[in-house]
Amino acid sequence: MKIFLTIFSICILTGCIKPKDYVSIKGTIQGNIPDKVFYSLPIEGVCNRNFVESTTPDSLGNFYIEINSTHPSFVKIFTARNAFYTLIAEPGKQYKIELEISPDGKTYFTNRSTTPLQKYYDGLPQDDMMDCRFFSAEAIGNYREILDSLNCALTNELNNFDQLKGNLHISKGEYELIQYDRKIYYATMMSRLLSACNLDFISKENESSQEIIQQWGEVVSKVELTSRYALQAFYVYDLLDFSIWCKMYQTHTLAEVVQLRTKYRQEGLIHTHTISLAKEYLPKETQEFYIASYISLQSRQTRNQHEKEFVEIFDQYTLDYPNSPYVNKFLKNIEKIKEQI
Repeated sequence: MKIFLTIFSICILTGCIKPKDYVSIKGTIQGNIPDKVFYSLPIEGVCNRNFVESTTPDSLGNFYIEINSTHPSFVKIFTARNAFYTLIAEPGKQYKIELEISPDGKTYFTNRSTTPLQKYYDGLPQDDMMDCRFFSAEAIGNYREILDSLNCALTNELNNFDQLKGNLHISKGEYELIQYDRKIYYATMMSRLLSACNLDFISKENESSQEIIQQWGEVVSKVELTSRYALQAFYVYDLLDFSIWCKMYQTHTLAEVVQLRTKYRQEGLIHTHTISLAKEYLPKETQEFYIASYISLQSRQTRNQHEKEFVEIFDQYTLDYPNSPYVNKFLKNIEKIKEQI
């Protein structure tokens, strides 16, 4: 028995046996092998574009990703912003992903471990949410028709998913994961459009459009952001961010918004002010995640590398959330800033 336990312990330590809460992804690349393959790292199931790690392929194009996850979660694998694959990863499972990168830089993904649910998800719209197409004059001019189209698309997706879920053989966790992902995906697209419309209206009328702000608020309110499944949707940070600015325009005149932002910018506290808005406007359950994502995103920007404000923001964050699992995602950024101020 002692010999068996010793062998088992060695296997755990050396990786030949993985605990049930690990996800293993083996990848191979054909064609032009990049220096890095990037992937979103779920933290307690939370997956978003600000928590990213990378792995280095070997000379043959092989790479390996290992993730500790206790819930079904998304893992987005990518070589460039518009070249990605979204894997629905279950704890304890192993996946094999193949990438083919053509000479012109286009990347094609093949999942050799696909499931009926994954095949279904692969067929859904997954445009990059950072796409600026909703800032076009045509989109802004036709925003009502586009909103109707997006609402219709979401309703059809959710209805089809409900009808197919029995055939997909999915768990409750997977069902909720996909439901919230699609709701947040479309709500973010609609918020992006309405934000652009509001800015366009401001540029012409020097005030916000009450109609647009009302529609924007209705879009955000339809998503139950306090659910833990909401935080597992890839674009939830963006939706939370949009909801802050929607509520800012709901509760302040344009002149007040401009005055406040100018004041804090002049005082070197513009990021502190944004975080205070998050604490004021966002559900308490989302604040730790949002603020960590905001710090991670902003503290790595070159323009912010000399902003001592982030040191104070970091100190306050660790006081507010002493056991936060997200700290490691921006700790190096803060240390770099400390060296340069």
